[in-house]
Amino acid sequence: ECLWRGCIPSKAWRVAADRMRDRADDKRLGVGGTEKASLDWSVLESTRRSILEDRGGLALKTDKAVKIDFVHGRATFAGEHTVSVDPSGNSDDPHVRSGEGTGKGAREISFGCAVIATGAPPFVPPIPGARESVAEGNSLTSDTVWSLDERPASVAIVGAGAIGVEMAQIFADFGSRVTLLEAQDRILAEVESGIAAELADAMNGEANIDVHTGVRVSSVSGKPGAMEIAWQGGDAESSLTVDRVLMATGKRPQVKALGLDLAGVEVSDWGAIEVDVRCRTSAAHIFAVGDVIGQAQLTPVAIRAGRNVADQEFGPSSTPMSYDDIPTAIFSC
Repeated sequence: ECLWRGCIPSKAWRVAADRMRDRADDKRLGVGGTEKASLDWSVLESTRRSILEDRGGLALKTDKAVKIDFVHGRATFAGEHTVSVDPSGNSDDPHVRSGEGTGKGAREISFGCAVIATGAPPFVPPIPGARESVAEGNSLTSDTVWSLDERPASVAIVGAGAIGVEMAQIFADFGSRVTLLEAQDRILAEVESGIAAELADAMNGEANIDVHTGVRVSSVSGKPGAMEIAWQGGDAESSLTVDRVLMATGKRPQVKALGLDLAGVEVSDWGAIEVDVRCRTSAAHIFAVGDVIGQAQLTPVAIRAGRNVADQEFGPSSTPMSYDDIPTAIFSC
């Protein structure tokens, strides 16, 4: 998630956006001739993709070097100590370049213990037209925004959490006209109110960003280049036509396809895998880490949980996981 659709690609965009933002300050600092920065989308995307592929290739080489057997495919539990891996969809995955795992037919793998780390896909709320728009490829999510073939002239972003705020600032710095819509009464509901208020003031001072909080999006429709989005705030109804709509409404685990019942793994009422303080599921030999357990959806947290599991299985001891004090960062202006 972090490599292909999260931290790494977004920071490649963020660095480019920062360079363009810096140009606005050059004249004040005595640097002339740099005020009219322009963005070559194809060059930026070529650079971004090469970073991802290089890092992905390095990760695969590292796995092989320590004799990890990498199997590419969709896995589902077939029993308490067995998974079945279906490689039939591999050719549709643009991120895997190794050419491995492209044979036909499912492969069964037996295990003594297993770790579930399947992440969490974007959640699209039941806004009229939104889920259909995403399914048809018209509206974007944090997974599909990387498929853009050009910078949109205007974009409406639904959700002002970390992803929505970061993307709003990036596209605004790229020169897009951004409308940010949030159902709660402030942006970044997950952080301290004082910090959120300071950032909201800064964003409201941006020429390319309009922030609307306490609004309910009522419909999404249209095709790329002419997307229609409508919302209601109090008694007022508003609508807008934009090039693209980005649904930045968070992520939720999706585990129905994993066959967890065959492995004896229990799931919470809202769909996350239940674990104890050492990431052990209801099946004593199966663990779960990362976004799929519904805790803080951050790469360092998943890494720490993975180390915890490794310590239990192969090391002398492990420390219970605690989610009380987790440092995090939101990249904005």
